[in-house]
Amino acid sequence: PVRTMTKMLRCYPVLNNAVNSKQVINEKLATNITLLAWPFGIYNEYLEQAASNAGYEMAFSIDALAADKSHRSMSQPRYMIVEGQTMKTFAAIASGKAFGKRH
Repeated sequence: PVRTMTKMLRCYPVLNNAVNSKQVINEKLATNITLLAWPFGIYNEYLEQAASNAGYEMAFSIDALAADKSHRSMSQPRYMIVEGQTMKTFAAIASGKAFGKRH
């Protein structure tokens, strides 16, 4: 298992960053971080399992959908909020009316 985790960390810089930051934040804040936002929305089932094994309970993608129980806990969708968005777009996201429902 340790060799497998080491191999995963070398192969997936995204996971390496997620696991290392979790450890640092846990130590600095004396708390247990259980939520992860996938950096740049990069994730797959292998990374989901590895993040779960590292202690994350839920992770968020950037799939531009409203999060709900129909999605896997390690790939809950979310909307990216970026500098160029208008207040109208933000209001649509916050009210659940952005981009319609895509399931």
